[in-house]
Amino acid sequence: MPNFIKNKTINLNFLKGIYYKKFKYYVNKIKVMCKHRLSFMINPFSHKIIGIILIPLGILMIIPILLTNLLPGILVFFISLSILFNDGLLLLLFIILSIITIILYYKIFKKIISYFF
Repeated sequence: MPNFIKNKTINLNFLKGIYYKKFKYYVNKIKVMCKHRLSFMINPFSHKIIGIILIPLGILMIIPILLTNLLPGILVFFISLSILFNDGLLLLLFIILSIITIILYYKIFKKIISYFF
């Protein structure tokens, strides 16, 4: 690394203020919710299934219609959180909710398209 980067110091005291306390509070809440339940479900095969489920959710998030990306975005966040905390029970719950959401959006978009055409 160049010397001007090696000699640079960054003041991180602002992280220990009110933002740190709020962040720590929410992280502790999430840790209480996520435990190592059904951790055997998180394996390479389930990662492939999760990938297949995340593709339609990702497509739903890029549709430029108001509020169509909120629910899929929340589900993607919680699926990744359950993988991060190795919680198979929450992963199973959010996969089921994702499938229900994909079916719901499919039916809604099918009705909208049939209404216009």
